[in-house]
Amino acid sequence: MDHDAELLDILEKVGQQSVSTEAGDTTPPPAVQKPSPVVRKTLFVHHDTHPVVYDVALLKEYGVEWFEWEAPTLWSEILRDFKVPSISDHAKTKIQAVKTLHISESFWTEWEVFGWITQALNNNIPDWQTMQRPSIGQMLNAIDIATMVRAGETFSSEVAGYMASCFLDEGVLYAPEELKVAQPHIDHYAAVYGIEDYVGLVQGAQEKYLQVRGGAEVELHENAVDVQVAKLKVAWDYLSKRRAQLKEQLLLLT
Repeated sequence: MDHDAELLDILEKVGQQSVSTEAGDTTPPPAVQKPSPVVRKTLFVHHDTHPVVYDVALLKEYGVEWFEWEAPTLWSEILRDFKVPSISDHAKTKIQAVKTLHISESFWTEWEVFGWITQALNNNIPDWQTMQRPSIGQMLNAIDIATMVRAGETFSSEVAGYMASCFLDEGVLYAPEELKVAQPHIDHYAAVYGIEDYVGLVQGAQEKYLQVRGGAEVELHENAVDVQVAKLKVAWDYLSKRRAQLKEQLLLLT
């Protein structure tokens, strides 16, 4: 498991390089309730603990042995070794999702599993009876996490088609680089249903999105291109927030 050792090394360095001390008075206005931060003693109960933090913590403590443990065994070991009184359902769901990424390719090959794990990696408990369509931001974050846990995998056409349906359901025709596997399926849909000026819509969305993502101040209007860009910006901002949380929380393991 060379990748797991590399994962520990890289992520620890990223965390150490990323956190800066806040300056000035950060007290929120009286009307604003600031969410409680994740701290060491709440790692296994806080709903916002990043899934990769669990992965790093468990790999540090148990190596790859925990991949083979049944859930009750894993929970009892965590309670004892990390000296925590309880483990929340959200924490258990994220840990099981990360474990699945390590031991199975199903996230990359089966659309149902992709959907369930995506929910789990985004602070939600999957509903095994109802399909929960992930947002573009949730897919970006899930793939970002999955790549950290297990790099080099390729998505099946089945999963790529499911991603495309999620884009289309949000009215977005351009799939960013991280989700580009969905683009051919979106292209096929556009060809079958004859979306007017499809090429222009995709190229326009791509051009503006890359400007926005690069930090440029771009004025957006209520038109077919800019509405897509606005939705993609929301997705990118969400991914950026989750990455920042990861970098901050990794310091709790040092």
